[in-house]
Amino acid sequence: MVRMKVWMYLLRFLLVLTPFSLAKASDDTDLKNALPDLLHQYQTAESDIDKANSALLIANFYLNNKSYNLFLDSSLHYTQVAQKLSRGISYNKGVDDALVLQAKIWIEKKKVPKITELTKNATGSLKVRLHILLGLYWLEKPGSDKEDMNQANTEFSLARSTALKARMPTLATLAEIYQFKLLKENQCDSTLCAQKFNSVINRSLRLRKPGLLAKAWIERSNHCYTIPDRVNLLKTALSYSKGLPNQGTAIWIKKELADMNLQEGKLDSAEQKLLEVVKLYKLAGYKNLQFTYDLLIAVYNNKGQYKKAMFYGIAAEKCAEFTGTDKGLDHFYYNIYQTCEYLGQKALASEYLKKSIAETAKSPNYFPYGLYRGVLWENIRSGKAKSGLDELKKTIKLHPPLPSDELFIATLFSDCYVALNKLDVAEKYHDQIAGKVKNLRKDYSYYQWCRWVIPFYMARGKYYKAKPFLAELLNAPPGINPQGEVAVAHFNQFKIDSAEGRYLDAIKHSNTGHKILDSISNADKVKQSAELRLQYQTEKKEKENLKLRNRNHVQQSEIERSSLEKKLIGTGLFASFIIVGLMLYLYRAKQHSNNVLKVQQNEIQSQNRQLNQLVGEKEWLIKEIHHRVKNNLQIISSLLNTQSAYLNNEEAKTAIRDSQNRMQAISIVHQKLYQSNDLATVEFKLYLEELVQSICDSFRSKLNVKFKFDVIEAYLSTAESVPIGLMLNEAITNSIKYAFAQTQYPQITVSLARAADGMYILTIKDNGQGLPEDFDMYNCTSLGINLMVGLTEQLGGTFSINSNHGTIITIVFPPFLHGAE
Repeated sequence: MVRMKVWMYLLRFLLVLTPFSLAKASDDTDLKNALPDLLHQYQTAESDIDKANSALLIANFYLNNKSYNLFLDSSLHYTQVAQKLSRGISYNKGVDDALVLQAKIWIEKKKVPKITELTKNATGSLKVRLHILLGLYWLEKPGSDKEDMNQANTEFSLARSTALKARMPTLATLAEIYQFKLLKENQCDSTLCAQKFNSVINRSLRLRKPGLLAKAWIERSNHCYTIPDRVNLLKTALSYSKGLPNQGTAIWIKKELADMNLQEGKLDSAEQKLLEVVKLYKLAGYKNLQFTYDLLIAVYNNKGQYKKAMFYGIAAEKCAEFTGTDKGLDHFYYNIYQTCEYLGQKALASEYLKKSIAETAKSPNYFPYGLYRGVLWENIRSGKAKSGLDELKKTIKLHPPLPSDELFIATLFSDCYVALNKLDVAEKYHDQIAGKVKNLRKDYSYYQWCRWVIPFYMARGKYYKAKPFLAELLNAPPGINPQGEVAVAHFNQFKIDSAEGRYLDAIKHSNTGHKILDSISNADKVKQSAELRLQYQTEKKEKENLKLRNRNHVQQSEIERSSLEKKLIGTGLFASFIIVGLMLYLYRAKQHSNNVLKVQQNEIQSQNRQLNQLVGEKEWLIKEIHHRVKNNLQIISSLLNTQSAYLNNEEAKTAIRDSQNRMQAISIVHQKLYQSNDLATVEFKLYLEELVQSICDSFRSKLNVKFKFDVIEAYLSTAESVPIGLMLNEAITNSIKYAFAQTQYPQITVSLARAADGMYILTIKDNGQGLPEDFDMYNCTSLGINLMVGLTEQLGGTFSINSNHGTIITIVFPPFLHGAE
């Protein structure tokens, strides 16, 4: 039984062993706000300056807290709103902030020349900020191209010189901080780097700018490769950040220090600091706490306290969903998946793994090979290792790996070949991984890779290859590895010692492994015992309270009964006469009440009949109104059709047909209303199908277009269905008329979905030739585009249009009054 217990633990821990770095919030991530709150602030803003500032916050949130390009247009829209409002009230800071945010969006859209053009025409602080932004773009661009580094240096130098000429020493010092970052990235001479850093520090001290000092020390810590040194540098940064009005930087540094403790295996210290960080963030009103919760998950997993890890995993998920933050959501799902595996919750683990992969798949420029191992294991467990290997090869072709993915790719191939029993091939991949792991820095991820390398060599009996990595695990700082993995390491050492005849050492390692496993399982037992004890004591107290209440009720009843008996004895005869008289009176009163009730009931029935008749008449009148409106629209359409027969101008005929289609879109709404028992709403799916058929009928020469619908069940009121119908008509008509000139198999897809923040997303997509490269939605003269934008604003939503293998129109608007998922 003991041996079976040991191997059950071993299997559990080996299955979930996947190296994956901790998620962190970037410097630009908005930790303070939640998207629903920002949207509410924007809608209820009382002044233009408040509305402009709210729009800037929303734009920044969409840019930095949303992971997918789908939201870049939303971010751009709000920057343009902020820019327009700010110019209207001469709010120069708002204009500059909006332009800087737009520049960041252009970087994400890979339209850097637009920023260069904007920088040429900019002045003052805006010009400096744009130069810094361009410098960071060239500095952080993937790869280490010398020309990119030179361009970055040019931009930072221009930013510094411009700031000095305009007497803006703070911005000049900020540019100098980034020049120091550039020197470090280029691995320049340490003396040169030290001179630049000292220059930054001296200038910041003269300016008395603790914020610059904190940023400089943080930047220096980012280029420090030993944890103790980085801790000391972060503590220096913390000493300067404590005096800042906004305590966000100070709290963030404390979180980084906790992360350093975690990487050193100082779990108690990391736990204490992280709980303090959560408390400080909450006191400061910060909403995005999931990145701190993520570190707590790692702490409790390493401690073997999996229920606490699960608690913070769910907390991170809820926090991300509540705030509307997509960044890191795939990682939070993956962490919950791992913790579910530790707890033996296989079904729930599989569910969260699928959610993690689905969330990651939304990003077009990144593929998570670290997460993909979970998907591969699902195939391997179900006996589909060969199909898993084929799928892996296709995935690599579709998503070329980055240099940082090399170890993960080798891991995935090794898993497949082990499952296919091609152990020699698998061992080659393992040897490659082992060779690269030996050259890694001994940090948190290093020990993760050590834990991964060992099992394969142990299973093949090649202990000499496993021993170096096993020694690293057993000699690692306490707490840096999860308790379950430490137990596995001791059992592996027990196996090696036994094979080599060191039986006393083997027994020691076996006992140590069992103690760790027992401490994990006993902790759960103690907790369950405490919960049962608390429940028992609570029930016991409730029973005692119930007995006391019952005893008081009995005593009170005895007193009342005694008093009542005395009164009855004294007044018995008198009460008898009173009762007889009262019975006679009640009988007559009852007869009178029955007669009154009969009269009232007849009146109520008469009024109900009249009301039912009125309701029926009103329903008939409403249906007749809808019928007549529909007929009138058809008459107008017929008149337009007759008029078109006398026209020779194709543009005029097209305009008439477009007007007929728009009237038909409205006509179908009224037709659905008078044909339905529900006179208030229209079912979206049926309405969509009939509208598409009507549009196709008007284009008889283009009936080869295929339509695909993917819509949830939803019901629209008249006020909602008419603008949505008109927008669908414009989008579909434009696609049929202009999109498919060179498309062999034209297709239009219409979908209606529900977003995580409760908004509805209506998408109309075709596989045609797409939009022109110079297309600008906001300077477009097309009636159709302007009509769709105006109707979207009428619904209180946002409109976007872009090209991606065709044209994609996305309309995001608030939930319908009558809707269901």
